[in-house]
Amino acid sequence: MTTIIYPGENWTYKLNDMAETSEDYIVDGVTIISLSNKNKLKLTASLNAGDKLILSSYFEDGISINEDNMLVINTKTTVPPSVFKAFRVYLEDYDGNVATYSLDNDMVGKEQIILTDAFVKTSKDFNPSFITRVGFIFDNPKDTRNLMFILSDMHTVYRVKPTYAQPEEVIELLGMVDNKGELFKLTDTSVPSYNAIAKRICEAEEFMENACRNAWTERRTVGEIRNADAVWTASFGYLGILASDTMENGTQMFFKGIPVKLTRDNIHKIDYTKGDKVEVRRYGSEWMEVPQNAVWCDEQKGIIYVKTIFFQKDASVRVTYRYGKGPCPGDIKLAVLYKVAMIIVGTDWYRQRFPQSPMFDPLKQETLNQWVWAIKDAIRAHTDVISCGCM
Repeated sequence: MTTIIYPGENWTYKLNDMAETSEDYIVDGVTIISLSNKNKLKLTASLNAGDKLILSSYFEDGISINEDNMLVINTKTTVPPSVFKAFRVYLEDYDGNVATYSLDNDMVGKEQIILTDAFVKTSKDFNPSFITRVGFIFDNPKDTRNLMFILSDMHTVYRVKPTYAQPEEVIELLGMVDNKGELFKLTDTSVPSYNAIAKRICEAEEFMENACRNAWTERRTVGEIRNADAVWTASFGYLGILASDTMENGTQMFFKGIPVKLTRDNIHKIDYTKGDKVEVRRYGSEWMEVPQNAVWCDEQKGIIYVKTIFFQKDASVRVTYRYGKGPCPGDIKLAVLYKVAMIIVGTDWYRQRFPQSPMFDPLKQETLNQWVWAIKDAIRAHTDVISCGCM
């Protein structure tokens, strides 16, 4: 990805030794610098108290920033951010609306991953889908300063977005620290990277949801094909069509429709305006949409009742539906973290960096066993178990 820089007249600049891969040219009297990922751009400027200096740029191929993206920057400066009243990264959309993110001393000199939803919008009309400029604002230093600013990298990466836990929580659980004794910093290029841990969390979340047949955030299942429970129920269920929807006598409850059990529990009420749909098979590959007023559901048990005529028992109903509600229980979140931690401690890079991992230390093997039982207990606590017996 190539970044186009507008230094402006207030900046003097110099590229690193790899300048042959860059381009310096002028457009409408403005100096433009083309900065590839292999280059470092060194800029200097003199700032007086009360000055405001902006370094503006855009991505050559355009950029659309949304909740699934992260902005990655790597900068160095001779003047710490604390000297300024404001030292910010900014995004500007097509209409000139701006969103900003403040940098502090700890964020300079190392690669930073900024979640794009962390930017503070200065206008409610800010549109992250049409970003025209990305840059830095150096505002109101405390005194006169000669600023040297080095931009090593700036690009966007796809953001894997876990729901129940965050990658940093996995690092904290495992107690992974760097050479300074601080918690290991996940970045786009670290080993493991932010996205690598986030992907494992998403996989663990899917595992827990499948095991519990539930979700603790809204999910959608598209085109799930199910069987009608029994053909003979249809012969009675058809009579339900003749009954009034407002009739609440015992007959109406008995002829409530053909029950179809879905894979998930705790489903949402079927609502066609929100993308839900119920269809029944007519002949072969021909499907017929069931009117919404001919479908009702037992939300907790994940059962829909279809009040229409169809003649095939197997693979006869196709449903698109929503399920799951928050918040996520604490034991489910902990089970997700344990599931990811168990994967990490089994990797080669972890065993090389942390030789006293549970995989090598017999005393710590008990910890892994505790994690396994915690996961099983969480699944058991959130799975309906039907017991049959007699008194």
